[in-house]
Amino acid sequence: MPLPRRPHRASPDEIKITRNGDEVIIAYADSAVATTHFKLGQEKVATMTEEELLAVWNDHLEARDELMKEHEHVAVEIPAGDRSSGTSRPATSGCLAETCFAAASWALWTTPTSRS
Repeated sequence: MPLPRRPHRASPDEIKITRNGDEVIIAYADSAVATTHFKLGQEKVATMTEEELLAVWNDHLEARDELMKEHEHVAVEIPAGDRSSGTSRPATSGCLAETCFAAASWALWTTPTSRS
């Protein structure tokens, strides 16, 4: 069974909106598109019309799509490390700043100091 497709901006005739406590269930007429439980809070769900809920949903999807365009996903391979000692050492070459800092901190913390 293939994974459901990512939800997209919809018109009123493309979806069915069901209220359930503090969330809205967005079900697309096309069963290949994922059904979503969109949590908004009980007060908003109770007071908003279906048109308003759809507008908020579409705005949410637009913001998601913008964020996805701006974000560059970089896969970072984590080396296996030294399995004989039961520890693994983080990679220090070719890593992002925050992981380099973590690797350097780990190296300092685990390096024995010699006292003269």
